[in-house]
Amino acid sequence: MTTDEARDIMFDIIQTVATAQNIQLTFTDVPVTVPSSNLVWGRLTLRHAEGGQGSLTGGLGTVRYDATGTLWLQLFAPKGDGYTAGYQAAQHFLNALRKYRGSIWFRNMRVMERGEDGAFERVDVLTEFEYSDIQ
Repeated sequence: MTTDEARDIMFDIIQTVATAQNIQLTFTDVPVTVPSSNLVWGRLTLRHAEGGQGSLTGGLGTVRYDATGTLWLQLFAPKGDGYTAGYQAAQHFLNALRKYRGSIWFRNMRVMERGEDGAFERVDVLTEFEYSDIQ
């Protein structure tokens, strides 16, 4: 699987949940237009960390290359509800990542409260990922 293919799979998982929950997403490479403070919205970031050759050439002449990194979703929810909207949104994303069965391995999934961020309370959803490219 190429880097583009892996990104597309991960972003599709998150976008599917966002669409179903009516959560507007922004991406790190797109200028941010902050939605009104009465809506939950999110910022999605993908960061590759390490990678390298994961196998020697086998009998078929192929080599496995591994890639790892972090998928990081920042959720911004209206203030004043004890994180309820942020937690509910985070749980939908966690459930989707936990249910995924495919060529990307998600692990160490977690929710992290980040506190006040402007007109919002911020809750982050992070997961480490790993996938392989066979060439």
